[in-house]
Amino acid sequence: ISGDVGINLTHSDAALRIPLFKQKSALILSGRRAYSDVIESPTYKRISQRVFQRGKIGEAQNQQDEQGNIDIDLNFVFDDWNMKWLWQPTEQDRFSVSWFGVMDQLNFDADERGADEQFRSFDDLNLTSQGLGLSWDRQWSAELHSRLQYAGTGLNAQYMLQFEYLLEGEVEDRFAYEQLNDIEDRSLSWTNQWTSGEGFDLDFGYQYQDLQVGRAWTLNQDDEDSDRDENSFHSLFLNFNTQREGPWKSQLGLRWTYSPVLQRDYVEPRLALQYAPNEHWQLRASTGRYYQFLSQVVELNDLGLNQQLWVLADDGDEAPVARSDHYAIGAFFQPSSFQFEVEAYYKTIKGITSFSPTFLDDNLQQDEFYEEGTGTAWGIDVLLRNRWNKYQTWLSYSYGRVFYVFDSFSEGNPFPASHDRPHSFTSVHQWSLNRWDLSLSWNLRTGRVYTAAVGVEVFINDEGDEENSPEYDFTQTNAFRLPVYHRLDASILYKFPVGSKGVNGRIGLSILNVYNRDNTLSRQYFSYFEDDELIDDFVLEPIDRAMLPFTPNMVVRMSW
Repeated sequence: ISGDVGINLTHSDAALRIPLFKQKSALILSGRRAYSDVIESPTYKRISQRVFQRGKIGEAQNQQDEQGNIDIDLNFVFDDWNMKWLWQPTEQDRFSVSWFGVMDQLNFDADERGADEQFRSFDDLNLTSQGLGLSWDRQWSAELHSRLQYAGTGLNAQYMLQFEYLLEGEVEDRFAYEQLNDIEDRSLSWTNQWTSGEGFDLDFGYQYQDLQVGRAWTLNQDDEDSDRDENSFHSLFLNFNTQREGPWKSQLGLRWTYSPVLQRDYVEPRLALQYAPNEHWQLRASTGRYYQFLSQVVELNDLGLNQQLWVLADDGDEAPVARSDHYAIGAFFQPSSFQFEVEAYYKTIKGITSFSPTFLDDNLQQDEFYEEGTGTAWGIDVLLRNRWNKYQTWLSYSYGRVFYVFDSFSEGNPFPASHDRPHSFTSVHQWSLNRWDLSLSWNLRTGRVYTAAVGVEVFINDEGDEENSPEYDFTQTNAFRLPVYHRLDASILYKFPVGSKGVNGRIGLSILNVYNRDNTLSRQYFSYFEDDELIDDFVLEPIDRAMLPFTPNMVVRMSW
């Protein structure tokens, strides 16, 4: 039996590996849980302050610090558990069963008091996920191998909000809202690999997939709305791989998928080539087509957190099936301990809508965009890696651009996607000195794009009357960038034996953002009245979300 346990300043974890049946079987158990509901460490507080710095939670925390007329109770906890059972009854057969369960829970209560009035709110956000996997591997002969596999996963997201207004201790008004989103994904696949012994092999098989996505909204328990989508897919796939002696290798693949609900089929051809003139050099090229049938809506809930809402594609105007074509070419060179890789890529994307989270900007409302668009992405990735005895380092650089086009948006001109960050550089260094392990990591990236607000006016309704609400004047979409992001992280780990029975300990210290760089995550805008008597005198103020400052963490681990 072997295992390990560990604890740091945010959570604890444990793993256990148990051999069974004279080494023909094994059981692996692992789990992790936060303890922030019991004690809040300084590291947790720093992370919490950054995560909840905007929205209801951040505003309530600031009000509590500045005015003291509000009581708040914030509780966040996560845990995940994994189990895997392996069994090899014969030389030809292998069975495995795996299971996982994940739970994230956030509860926030606020009680604001006035002279005679009282406002109480209760927010609950629960995310749970679990999955089950079964597989059977069979080596029929030296040439033929098969795998039968079942996978089932489920995701459930639930958000509840309750609000009460009390006057002299009596409830005058009550509001309740609940949103549910669940996904069930089940698949059964039969995969085969046949090796001819003549320089080529075949991968072929069949997959069945069933997807169900449900959504429900409840307002004050009497106003309800819900819907549920279901789709199934039948797929056949074939890959032809050449393994002949010589510098050339190739892989030609085809995947055919049919949807009974959409009543159409989808063909995904794929091709990969590799040329290796010697043992040190490889040249690679690949292309392929890919379809996506499940998309996300990103909603910014009242807590100031991005809440993901999953939607099943119906191949209509609002939820089309996304299609992407990929092209890549690259080289690999490794004469000894030195390694060099470079790859250039180009991708086209069709079927982008407001259901694509990367299209949404923080300042824009998603219900304004139900139009299908296209996108392109291109770039180059470079990796250098080397090892000298007990020291190793790697440097990586990426240049990439991502642009979207919508006919009725930005005058039909391409604009950068929200995740468009052209330059990214990473430098990592690791040393192993007897019982000590030291590492440094420095990251440099182009700042995120954002849409700038240049003015704000009083909103005028259809009747021409002014309303006590702002109307923003924005520049072109994602035309501005936040400052450059860079951060240095460091860690040190000491390993030591515990007793004489094979127990080993490790204790470490890590620091995120060593030099306390003030990095900006996003920028939004807030408006307020400069003079309460002049409702048309709005003041526009940018609000930035900051990333983690100098944040230390410690870890203690024991293994045997």
